[in-house]
Amino acid sequence: MLKPWAPVAGAIAALAASTLAVVLQPRAFDLKTGGMGTLAAPNGGADTAYLNSDTVLSLINATPYRWRRASSTATWAKACWLNNDCADSAGEVEYRMEGTARPASLSFRYHNRRRGDPLVSVALGGELAALGTRHELPFLLLPGGSGFVVAGTEGDFVSHDAPVGWMQEMLPELGNATLREVVLPRSHHAGLNGGTRLGLGGYANTQVQSASLEEQLGEGGVRVLDFRAARVPGGRFRECHIAKVARVAHGMLGSWLDDMVDAINRFNARTPGELVVLDVHDEALDATRAWARLDLAARRELFAALLRLEHRAAVPDDKDVSRWPLARLVGGGASAVLVNFHDSWRRDDPAGFPGGREGFVSGQNLPLTHRWSDTDSVEALVADQVRHFRRLRTTRDSRVHIADWILTQQGLTAVVPQPALIDLSSHAWRELYGALWDMSDSESYPNWIAVDHVQGSMHKAIVMAMNHCLVARRCGALGGKVKMPAPEP
Repeated sequence: MLKPWAPVAGAIAALAASTLAVVLQPRAFDLKTGGMGTLAAPNGGADTAYLNSDTVLSLINATPYRWRRASSTATWAKACWLNNDCADSAGEVEYRMEGTARPASLSFRYHNRRRGDPLVSVALGGELAALGTRHELPFLLLPGGSGFVVAGTEGDFVSHDAPVGWMQEMLPELGNATLREVVLPRSHHAGLNGGTRLGLGGYANTQVQSASLEEQLGEGGVRVLDFRAARVPGGRFRECHIAKVARVAHGMLGSWLDDMVDAINRFNARTPGELVVLDVHDEALDATRAWARLDLAARRELFAALLRLEHRAAVPDDKDVSRWPLARLVGGGASAVLVNFHDSWRRDDPAGFPGGREGFVSGQNLPLTHRWSDTDSVEALVADQVRHFRRLRTTRDSRVHIADWILTQQGLTAVVPQPALIDLSSHAWRELYGALWDMSDSESYPNWIAVDHVQGSMHKAIVMAMNHCLVARRCGALGGKVKMPAPEP
């Protein structure tokens, strides 16, 4: 994978979940504008190779200012184990921005000194203190890590401090951008953070979220919710993740749709002015009919359940809503909900499909492209997703594109699941702050970026940086990454 900016910033890594080991070898370089660097352990020595030291903290400098290394810890020659005497592993590197009118600094610190404390913390100083003086980052092990981004120019930075209502916060810069231009965080199987096992299904090969729907919408910043419907006895619906073998279902039933609707309604009541899209998957199953696809009568029951969603935006059926500016939907602090279906649902039942007047959209008025890579290899995932969004999104006005930044188990690992799907997601998360940023520019980038295991504000932060820099173009040219508009005469 080509990384046009690959300055290695230093080295910090967690090597095992149960007996945590750390190798620190800071050899920090400066981080230039538009660049992505990593704090990562070298893969040297039998112990570190066996434990898989491929765990990094990825840093994105989405500013026009060079980050100059000010200090870092000395080299640690060997791993330190929690269950041995050498339990005090730590490392720190500090950067200072060059070119700002006021001093600005970033300090990244790893330690394992007290159980329960954050593995990675970020301290911001000077001009950056307006973004919050301290951030604690989630850290995924074996492999994985975490990521941090600062985007923008002095006095106009965005980072991991965004409010829950991030869309209203960014409306002054995104309000005139169309849905074809705006980037939104999407959660894969949003209602599958627990549930009822079916057949050979279980946590490891079925569950893909750990945060509740309200946590995903809130701190996670998710605005597109992937939903797979299953009708169960009693005529109610649940999220599902199911594979059928000889008419027997294996997988998991997740959240009740009624509870998901209530969660979305509560979120919109507390945080007005956000656009939320419930993206209903084409395949919807009926447990009362041997897991066959929903018939028209059951589909109408599903429509009725979804009509409980409040703040549904009335849109025309004969206009391309993706060409609407964001402010047309959420301007003035109004909330908006769209319920998206594959166009076959509308075509199969034109009389029963609620349509745009009820906030129900399809390919007729919200045309999309979508890519599912179906691989457990992060290298194959990155290559496939980047190839497709670059081919399908040749301009920022191309159709809205869904990038499923997701790894899936293959073959025997789906039956004897090692690693679990949530653990597997750490590989993809790492490249969200690596390859996705590297390979996106202001003319070609995905719109709805779907992930497993929504955690903290990580997803929200990278999406806000993409909106700030690539969509609104408020970070400068970033070394050619952003095509700046010609100055007005």
